[in-house]
Amino acid sequence: MSEAEKKKRQDYIRNRRTWIIIQSIIAIVLALDIILSLFTYYQLNKSHYVEYSENGTAEYYVILENDDFYDNSILEGGQSYVSELVKGMTVFFDYELNMDTQDVEYAYKYKVDALLEIRDQNNGLLISKPHNLIEEKTGTQSSNKRLEIDKSISLDYPGYNKFAKDFIATYDLKNTKASLDVRMQIDVTGNSKKFEESTENTYFISLNIPLAAQTFKIDTKTSIDSEDSKVLAYKDNANQNIFMGSAIISGLLELIVIIALVVFVFKSRNHDINYSIKVKRIVSAYKSYIQKIVNELDTTGYQPLYVETFREMLEIRDTIGAPILMNENEDKTRTRFFILTNTNILYMFEIKVENYDEIYGTGKNEKVAEKREPVVGIDIEETEEPVSPIIPKVILVENSVAENVVDIPIVEKAVKKNPPVLYEEIIEERIEEAAQAPDVEILETEEETINIELPKEESSILAYLDNDGNQLDIRYSRSFEANLVQSEDVVKDYYSELKNYIMSFKGVKSRFSWKFETFNKGRNPFFKIKLRGKTILLYCAVDPNSIDKSKYRHEAIDNKLFADVPTLLKIKAGLNVRRAKEIIDLVMSNYQMEKNPKAQEVDYKSLYPYEKSQELIEKGLIKVLSNDEKFETK
Repeated sequence: MSEAEKKKRQDYIRNRRTWIIIQSIIAIVLALDIILSLFTYYQLNKSHYVEYSENGTAEYYVILENDDFYDNSILEGGQSYVSELVKGMTVFFDYELNMDTQDVEYAYKYKVDALLEIRDQNNGLLISKPHNLIEEKTGTQSSNKRLEIDKSISLDYPGYNKFAKDFIATYDLKNTKASLDVRMQIDVTGNSKKFEESTENTYFISLNIPLAAQTFKIDTKTSIDSEDSKVLAYKDNANQNIFMGSAIISGLLELIVIIALVVFVFKSRNHDINYSIKVKRIVSAYKSYIQKIVNELDTTGYQPLYVETFREMLEIRDTIGAPILMNENEDKTRTRFFILTNTNILYMFEIKVENYDEIYGTGKNEKVAEKREPVVGIDIEETEEPVSPIIPKVILVENSVAENVVDIPIVEKAVKKNPPVLYEEIIEERIEEAAQAPDVEILETEEETINIELPKEESSILAYLDNDGNQLDIRYSRSFEANLVQSEDVVKDYYSELKNYIMSFKGVKSRFSWKFETFNKGRNPFFKIKLRGKTILLYCAVDPNSIDKSKYRHEAIDNKLFADVPTLLKIKAGLNVRRAKEIIDLVMSNYQMEKNPKAQEVDYKSLYPYEKSQELIEKGLIKVLSNDEKFETK
């Protein structure tokens, strides 16, 4: 093949490949546009919600007259009381709303009313006396996730009780029931540019107090659902049809481009490409039967017999037990398969580029060496005296290692004085074995160090391959300080309030371990704090059985690690913080700890600003461990 022919051949292949790449890129761009348009359509078509949670409580304590039986003049809520000894009551109403978005403007109003009712034995109403305890008040709050309303009132229980008793005695009523219903009504409206419409809700927190009875117990009720809820934020479908239209148009263009690409690939598959496909197909299917030879085979003295299919070559091989030899010319335009026999017959099958001159335009003036068969054939130079080559041995080499030596009989005939020819049979590398293996993407790096952005979970295991191809287990562990740095602002607010309250007692010290912050005095651990997502876990040095479960939600921890602090409080909201402070007071009173009047508040939230995981790794607050390292937390 001349240099001009080689250049034309290379240009043709390169131009074909370029056009295939261009059309493939267009198809990929259109596919991405379809995906993006459909995704945008879906996002615009779906409803978006904002999560929120609410808490509402009514707490109270009862003030007693002086008497000889009670040690304390104030009794906490949740028990029964002697009506004649009650001097008064104080009621605390608490409402809290938390939303998962920052820019909410709240408009709210609230009032507190009392309703005295006396009913007969059939529950018929005899008298109803409303009382306004707190006039309706309004307010607003902007750009905050959290809304909280705290109000307290003093209740004249003896006055209400006397009125009910006098009414019943005056008319000598029997089987009547008198009660005082104290209720706080809260109306909240939330507005945000993220909301499709304003959210309006009305809530009630009430106490039902029996009257005209020797003893009584107070019931509290609320219309607030303490579980997490969600509100419709927005449903933007104004432009969704535009993106659907874009996806349809891109889909049609994608179909056209794919069809054009398939047609182009098929039409541009010239005889040169067909030749390569045919050769690879045969080598892939029958690699175990073929031995590739490097040099041209000298066919002088052999009678060539042409076969039409390679399958016939396989049948001949099975019949005479001789190997199939393969040779491809340097220009990769012709491949021949041979079977040699000791009877001077040469079986041949040839694959070549057809109509080569027409494809690459070699010119009319260039002479072709010889006329070729239309499908199969081989170039044979005949001599006046046929000569058989002397082939002493054929060495079979597989993967560059000689495994077998096959003896070929020597043909004793008149031979020209040509030197013996040694044919080394070289078997192609078995690329099909790799083709049959699962697809594996191998990433090579010059360094074994891998920088990764770690997620917020406390621990995990990631698998990597080092430069030697060995699996490397990477384990990482997050410290308490790392969790604190990356926690949300509301968690930091609760943490700062709790820590300041604990540190306000004399002599209390705190220290960080890997997973906890511990508060103690000397060898006495009072509390441990651990962070888990949006929850603060507070472990307290108090017997869990000594705490009222109806008032304080807590868990008993049966673990040697928490033997000194067996009571767990989970803190998620402001009400939990106030409850936790009461438990803190209980623990400190058990240890006879006193408040430090000189204690100063510290803004721990500003001391621990948010940092990225990579920065915490560099500071040692997140540890990345290899598979031979162990890590223990204390």
